[in-house]
Amino acid sequence: MSSSRVSFGQIGLGEQMWKSTMLAALLVAFTAAGCSSDEPTGDGGSQVPPPSAQVCDSPVETAKITIADLAFQPNCFELPAGADTLTVENTDGTDHTFTMDEIELNEDIDSGETVAVDVSAINDGVWPFHCSIHPVMTGFLTRH
Repeated sequence: MSSSRVSFGQIGLGEQMWKSTMLAALLVAFTAAGCSSDEPTGDGGSQVPPPSAQVCDSPVETAKITIADLAFQPNCFELPAGADTLTVENTDGTDHTFTMDEIELNEDIDSGETVAVDVSAINDGVWPFHCSIHPVMTGFLTRH
């Protein structure tokens, strides 16, 4: 009668397959959780997209934008030639900012307030802006 002995530290083929299957299942579960596209809504917790992630195709020409319903309107615009001031009107019931990180511009705009923002430091190009209080509020300003 022959007996099969397994020494300490050896794993049987069935147990090894089971462990490999469980490891693969855990990797799939963690990968799926990490790639989730559920983004928070409302006024916080969301990341500002990088400038290259979103650029408007046909910006509206204007030197005045409005903040309403937690959004810049329009959120994609081109400054008219020679404009050095952007008028930002906040019609929301909450405070906002007009922020351009690249040029360290951060204007507080209280609820119901209209602010003249000095944009003379902005060179030609497409510039991202956002509200630092509500990071889901983003847009792009173009200057030629």
